[in-house]
Amino acid sequence: VSGCRAAYTRRAVTGDLRFDYSLPRWHDRRWRTLADAWVTQGLHDAGIRATGPGEQQRAMPWSTLIRYPTDAGPLWFKANAIGMAHEAGLYALLRERCRGHVLEPVALDVERGWLLLPDGGLTLRDVEGARTDLAMWERMLVEYADMQRNLEPYVDELFGTGLVDATPAALPPMRDALLEPKVAVMGEPNGLSEDERQDLLA
Repeated sequence: VSGCRAAYTRRAVTGDLRFDYSLPRWHDRRWRTLADAWVTQGLHDAGIRATGPGEQQRAMPWSTLIRYPTDAGPLWFKANAIGMAHEAGLYALLRERCRGHVLEPVALDVERGWLLLPDGGLTLRDVEGARTDLAMWERMLVEYADMQRNLEPYVDELFGTGLVDATPAALPPMRDALLEPKVAVMGEPNGLSEDERQDLLA
């Protein structure tokens, strides 16, 4: 959490608005005012009317999710921390290259990593028995694999959105960087011991 907050602090100013970093910014009233204003503008541009205030459904170090009731059904606002802010740009690319595989966004802010999306229906978590329904998993994974294959010609565009290169050749140096003593918080209560670090490096 502190790493996410420290990274975001390097971009401490958005316009003229300074955030209170003594609190997680997803709960900062000034940040929420900015987010609500952006959603309101997105709804206006799309000809959609809000029917109630937004309710925060999730607040994690890396992102937050807020549900807005509207006359077009529930819409979902997602904001990402700096390490995941590329998601909005990635979504814009998927919208262009994989039509039919992703929801049509109501609004995107690539610079800030913000998305406003229509409701996509129930998740597997919400459907009784879905987690163990092999036919449902097969259908989902086949479609996902098809989308990945269709994206093969656009790898450079994917990385251009800020997507992390996690191809096989990139994984060993990525592992080494994650296991640097300062990153692995050696000696801290929740950090790695030297023996654990060496086992992972072996």
